[in-house]
Parts: sequence; C-alpha cells; structure tokens
Amino acid sequence: MVNVIYWSASGTYMVLMDIDYIHSDSFVAVKKQSLKPEQVQYSFQQLLAEHAQAKNIELGLMLKQAVYRFSLNKEKVTISAKDG
Repeated sequence: MVNVIYWSASGTYMVLMDIDYIHSDSFVAVKKQSLKPEQVQYSFQQLLAEHAQAKNIELGLMLKQAVYRFSLNKEKVTISAKDG
C-alpha cells in the first residue's frame, strides 16, 4: 500500500512540474557564442551586390564559422562570411 502512495506521489510530481526543472536545466549555464569582427571578411554590401534578391539575411555561427543565412528565390542559402 505504501508503494502505491509513493508511486502516485512521484507520478503526480512528474506530471505537474516542468520537465526542464526536473532535469535541473535551469541550473546549467549556457555558453553563448559570439562573432568576432575578424571572422567576417565578406561584407554585407558584397553579399547584396552578388545576391540582390536575398531576403531575411542573418549573420551567425555554424560549426564555429561565421556564415550568412538568407532566402533566395524560395530557397534557403548559407554562405561563408569569410569569403562568400
């Protein structure tokens, strides 16, 4: 009988609590990666000159490399921010 009470209490706890809190994700420090100016040698102006129809342009990191992500003619494109 006691086992049923423990099982019910622990099951209720798991259902009512946020799973990230249960996993202690709130205590993990997230290391944010940032871009350094020397990682971007292919300028935004160069990108627009070569891809004038580009939409939704973003500059970010992919596998620790600076990249531009954008849409071009309904396709998603990723190019290096170092050399295009």
